[in-house]
Amino acid sequence: MQRVLTVVGLAVIAVAGPVVAQRSGSAGSDAATFARPELLVETDWLAAHLSDPAIRVVDLRPRGYEDGHIPGAVHLPNAATRDAAQAPSFVPLAADFQRTMTALGITNATRVVAYDDRGGVYAARLWWLLNYYGHSNVALLNGGWTKWTLEGRTVDRSAAAGGPQPEAPSAGTAGFVARPQPRWLATAPDVVDGIGKPGVKIVDARTTGEIEGRELRGARRGGIVPSAIPVYWEDALDPNTRAFKPAPALAKLYLDRGVQPEHEVIAYCQVGMRASHDLFTLHLLGYDKLRTYLGSWDEWGNRDDLPVAVANTAKAFVGARIINGRGTPPIENATLIVENGRVTAAGPGASTSVPSGAEQIDVSGRTIVPGFINAHGHVGDTRGLKAAPEFYTEENVRAQLGLYARYGVTTVASLGGDREAGFALRDAQRTASFDLARLLVAGPVINATTPEEARAEVDKVAATKPDIIKIRVDDNLGTATKMPMAAAIAVVEQAHKHGLRAAAHIFYLEDAKALARAGVDMLAHSVRDKPVDDELIKLLKARDACVCPTLMREVSTFVYGSTPQFFSDPFFLRSADPKLLEELRDPKRQETVRTSRAAQEYAKALDVAAANLKRLADAGVRIAFGTDTGPPARFQGFFEHEELRLMVEKAGLTPTQTIKAATSDAAACLQAKGIGALEPGAWADFIVLEKNPLENIRNTRSIESVWIAGRRIAR
Repeated sequence: MQRVLTVVGLAVIAVAGPVVAQRSGSAGSDAATFARPELLVETDWLAAHLSDPAIRVVDLRPRGYEDGHIPGAVHLPNAATRDAAQAPSFVPLAADFQRTMTALGITNATRVVAYDDRGGVYAARLWWLLNYYGHSNVALLNGGWTKWTLEGRTVDRSAAAGGPQPEAPSAGTAGFVARPQPRWLATAPDVVDGIGKPGVKIVDARTTGEIEGRELRGARRGGIVPSAIPVYWEDALDPNTRAFKPAPALAKLYLDRGVQPEHEVIAYCQVGMRASHDLFTLHLLGYDKLRTYLGSWDEWGNRDDLPVAVANTAKAFVGARIINGRGTPPIENATLIVENGRVTAAGPGASTSVPSGAEQIDVSGRTIVPGFINAHGHVGDTRGLKAAPEFYTEENVRAQLGLYARYGVTTVASLGGDREAGFALRDAQRTASFDLARLLVAGPVINATTPEEARAEVDKVAATKPDIIKIRVDDNLGTATKMPMAAAIAVVEQAHKHGLRAAAHIFYLEDAKALARAGVDMLAHSVRDKPVDDELIKLLKARDACVCPTLMREVSTFVYGSTPQFFSDPFFLRSADPKLLEELRDPKRQETVRTSRAAQEYAKALDVAAANLKRLADAGVRIAFGTDTGPPARFQGFFEHEELRLMVEKAGLTPTQTIKAATSDAAACLQAKGIGALEPGAWADFIVLEKNPLENIRNTRSIESVWIAGRRIAR
């Protein structure tokens, strides 16, 4: 029987017994192209060696081990790889580390394979620590848990069900002996000595926000170690599989920043995890003189005796194609200048001056687009497949805004259900230190039966200072009472008296026309009962009113009648909750959806909505990109990219029209200033894509990085 252990401190908890999932093929970096290919193992190799007694697989994920792990893996909390009480080294004591490794079944002869679900950032610190203590026979699983599960490989889920206990290690089993190798470690005095020293490169693996001092993470001071070179650790990874990029791309990452193989490199971050990842990457490439400063900014930023440099916030992104969001032709070989969170220039590289001292970021061959704006989403009150007011907390709103941001959706207009926590975060975004998707809020959806009630409700909501007022005029395919049109019109009129725009949830053409006559500013869904007519088009264009198509809203009503194809899409799975997906795969649940009258009707409505979108766009009606994501199983972030795809592939809009709808037009419809276009004075909210979305709209998924207010978002 394979031993599966979890070490918490020195307590050992045991579980065992694999569950086999259906498997698909694998892909990733070819480790053989690296100078030290033995540092990476591929999923195919590990799957074939799970029963090898000379190998110990170590799971370093912060959570999720009991819900499922690689068969035979033992769990090690990442806190066991750093000891905050052991300044100045912060290395766990040798005796403690020996006991921990021995309890995991690791000896000095063991081949250790470490993995996590964050691209190796936790696993790399164990790799470094084992090397520090004289054990170099350790590798990272390329792509880690993310790639393993994407490929449908065997997963042990018996811990959650209470699997059988394995045998305890016998008394005669050899233990681990720690043999410290100081050459791997740097302390604060070593870093001070290396500042500006020839032949020494200090590498900072942190985010832009940390380096610029906008994100302190418990430190008293922000900034950067003088002469340090920023090399963000995630740049080494494929954004979807979390596997390492090919060797030439990784080599370029460091060589372009002046980090040469002959240099001595000292890496730091906040607590030595991301720094260890940078060092692992360099060692993989053949670099030898490598040290981690385990104290990192957790120590440096809290010691007044250590020097701090103020980072130059000016950045020049050079060599990319820029799609500015206005629908104009892209600028090839362009330069984008960002200072203090805003765009100061965006134009041809030959005629755009780079400020003195600005950090130059080579984005040759990439495409830069403004961050996408979802003009109809929701945040806060959903967890899994449940929605309830008690879920609306600051923590939940932050988590969902972070999810949107990681998918390149840098602004979300939440049209209804917004509470105090949402309003507070809306206000907090008006600084250059915000690192979540920007949020606009509507407050509660107005629900009234008479014009008098409607006006009173608008007055009440307006007092909370929302960004927009929302009403719902729909009978849910004849199953509910529709808001009386007189009350709906009163809401629009009263909102305008408060200087607020009004958005309306509609389904029927006649309701859309009645509200357009009343001056509604945005139809928050497509007309879905019949084709739009010339009268509606004329009414909308007369006031430059917008239509938000939300095609994925219709899809969400019927797609779970079977297992959706996107359940195997790495771009989706990188942020999906496996438990939620299991619920949506339940045969009884799928049968209920499949036989639902509403699902069948909304599937037909999707065709009508797509055709109407095409006619409205061709007629010159302003389209505001939106999805109605946020409710259960309407996946925030991913559904936005599916919406972009449907707008092109089903409705027939061009990629240029679609991107404009998702950027400058969405901003105009929301009257949101300073976002939606890459032009001087705008907030620097943008996405760097590896591929050109004008060639294929699905290339919006090739996200290399996301920036909000000139600050790179951790993905």
